[in-house]
Amino acid sequence: PLDYALTIATLFISVVISYPYIVIDTDYNNYTVKYACKQIGFYNMQTMWILSKKKTISPAIRQIIYEKLTSIGLDITRLRASNLSTCPPTETSS
Repeated sequence: PLDYALTIATLFISVVISYPYIVIDTDYNNYTVKYACKQIGFYNMQTMWILSKKKTISPAIRQIIYEKLTSIGLDITRLRASNLSTCPPTETSS
């Protein structure tokens, strides 16, 4: 069993649901991967975030992340990149 230490709240069909998540992987400099799984009745909600300090992740780092995720049995086929090009700059964006 996974040991969840942190909690996230999300809006699901107009209801806020809190559920725990874990940090699966991080290199402390470029990215962090968070994962959460919650059973809601017959619905199984699994959520994964790949967070980056920059607006983009290099293809090499992305490949490393994907290989780690698939090696522990997580499905990466439904991951989608967010378009952050219109976001304001931050201290870590440079």
